[in-house]
Amino acid sequence: MTRSRHSESKNASGTTTRSDPDSDTNRLRALVTTAGRLLGDALVLGLWTLFVTLLVLAGGWPGWLYYSLLLGGVVVYVSITVPWTGAREKLSN
Repeated sequence: MTRSRHSESKNASGTTTRSDPDSDTNRLRALVTTAGRLLGDALVLGLWTLFVTLLVLAGGWPGWLYYSLLLGGVVVYVSITVPWTGAREKLSN
């Protein structure tokens, strides 16, 4: 007798549900990818903030210029990165 790759369990309402190992792997992969993108975005934006801060402090520039550069850099970064809507998969096909 061969063993099925799907495991069955009963949920709170008493209905049987199946767990597919492939979907669990896909969920884990999606979670790791999302976490990596979040950490990468945080790193890039943190470095941009540090760079602009040091640049403005060294130059003695006004505060409005600091916030303009900071916001402008974030807008440019967001506009050139792949959106969260799954466009990466659409582009590869």
